[in-house]
Amino acid sequence: MTTAGRASAASGSASTTARAVPAPGSGSTRPGPAVTASSTARLAPTAAAATRPSTAVTAGSSRPRAARTTCGSTAGVASLTIAGPVPSAGGRACGFPDSFTFRGLSITRMSHGLPHCVDRPRRSRRMPHPVIALVLSMTSTFGTAPSAEVSVRYESPGSPRAEQARKLLKDSDALKTRIKVPQPVKVVAKDCGSPKALWNHAERRITICYQLVDQVRTTMKGIAETEEVGSGAAAARMDGALSMIFHHQLGHALTTLNGMRDSEGQADQFAALTLAADAPKRVVSAAEARHLLAGHTGVDHLSGLTQSATFACLLYGSDPVRHAEIAKGGWVPAARAPSCADEYTRVKAALGSMAVKAGG
Repeated sequence: MTTAGRASAASGSASTTARAVPAPGSGSTRPGPAVTASSTARLAPTAAAATRPSTAVTAGSSRPRAARTTCGSTAGVASLTIAGPVPSAGGRACGFPDSFTFRGLSITRMSHGLPHCVDRPRRSRRMPHPVIALVLSMTSTFGTAPSAEVSVRYESPGSPRAEQARKLLKDSDALKTRIKVPQPVKVVAKDCGSPKALWNHAERRITICYQLVDQVRTTMKGIAETEEVGSGAAAARMDGALSMIFHHQLGHALTTLNGMRDSEGQADQFAALTLAADAPKRVVSAAEARHLLAGHTGVDHLSGLTQSATFACLLYGSDPVRHAEIAKGGWVPAARAPSCADEYTRVKAALGSMAVKAGG
């Protein structure tokens, strides 16, 4: 058989061409690669694979080669065809690496995800360099893989106080995050003329004003002087406050970008999830800072003892052992503390899939 046996299939907007493969033992010769997707990725071999000779499959070639390995379907992927050496006994399944990265998506081979592998004779042209040709026929699983990022920009300050706020914010690393977002999000720190932080859904932008940073710094400094807190503890509180402000706005972003109705409570729930995943070392200081700022009106979005207690409860519930100081400090009411783990579990079950740390 030469070109006979080709079958064309289309589904939705994706265009996929498949070539029929006879059943084992039919005696038919299979032309060309088993599946060709609308996008084909060629990956350089891993360190382990590079030590073995490897050739790629070329359709229509008359030169022989030893064999081809075809692996059955996996979840989210209709088929995987790897052109490379036939695996030896005890080797990795189908010669496929244990893990690799495709378009920014980390993929790990699961033994139960490769139901069968069959080695078959093949005629093909030998390529000049060792490569592994990976041909994927995909469902929408890979097509919707999150690839958006959060970018951060610090604009030039217009006054010495704003410059001090910019330096404090930048040095704290409070705006750094590895949380995945459905669409690109810009974070801009700037002079605003008033102390505020806000999320603009239309422009996909979080704005942190230097005036708000300065107001929080002044408030926290006054509290530290009243309580005679050491410089180290005061600095930790400030870092926690700035991280909490950013994650609250990130919570607004995740709320609207996922098509949900925006609210302060919803943003706080997302903020607790993202902060616990992204910056667990700042969870305690963030809960303390929120508690201290709750009684001070005028601190954008962060006033209110009830809201502060709920936020602290979720942070405490994310890891009651590690964050025991939240309960000991009284930042969550003692009567409520035992139920915080359950509260966190419920929120994570509802929103956790939308608040994921990249690589976590």
